[in-house]
Amino acid sequence: MEMNQIRYFLAVCEHRNFTQAAQASFVSQPSLTAAIKKLEDEHAAALEVLRVKAEALEKEKAASTARADDLEKEIAAAVAKTEVLQREHAASATRAEALENEKTATSARVETLERENGAALSRLEALVREKTDISSKADRAQDDAALAREEATRAHEEASSAREEAARSQEEATNAQQEATLAKKLAEEVSSARSANWAEKTRADEAERNLAAAEERASRAEDALVKERSKTKMALAYMTLLNFKKITLVYSETDVTQVLIELQMQTK
Repeated sequence: MEMNQIRYFLAVCEHRNFTQAAQASFVSQPSLTAAIKKLEDEHAAALEVLRVKAEALEKEKAASTARADDLEKEIAAAVAKTEVLQREHAASATRAEALENEKTATSARVETLERENGAALSRLEALVREKTDISSKADRAQDDAALAREEATRAHEEASSAREEAARSQEEATNAQQEATLAKKLAEEVSSARSANWAEKTRADEAERNLAAAEERASRAEDALVKERSKTKMALAYMTLLNFKKITLVYSETDVTQVLIELQMQTK
């Protein structure tokens, strides 16, 4: 037995084909076939055993190849699963980072809302205080308006009384003027009587006295009329001042001042 023969035999067992075994052994097929034939003639029993062992080895090789293929598939599946897990892990990390960023942003928004809520509460408290102050001022203004209305009513009554007194004084002044006119007529009559008859001198003197008394009464009536007019002006000015207090609650001070000036001019 030669080593070439054994090598050729193993090549035939491996490739299951004489042509492929010859190509793998770098010899021609006839040479390989002759070497195998010579080996069979010399060692038929041993070749049978080798053949059986070779078949067993071939089966083991096929099984190993199948197991290797299965392992490669399992490894490929594991690698794919690992890649999927890695991608899922990366996605989870990204989601976790996004959630962390969102949590930070939410915390910032919560802090901002808390600050805004605090500011809103402060503004609300300020508005409540302002409303309370306004209510107090409105109550005081209403009280002042009520007092002003009462004072205006009294002033109106006083003005009415003053006007009545002024009317009476005017009437007295008119009567005094009438009496003065009569006295003048009497004086004229006295003058005529003096020129006509000296005996009427006494009556003329009396007429002169009556004329003087009538003139004095007329002067007193005029003084009373002036005093009543002064009282009327004072009452009107007092009413104007009260109305100014009431009006300034609604209109501006400039407008009310203009109205006051016009009222004073009308009073004059």
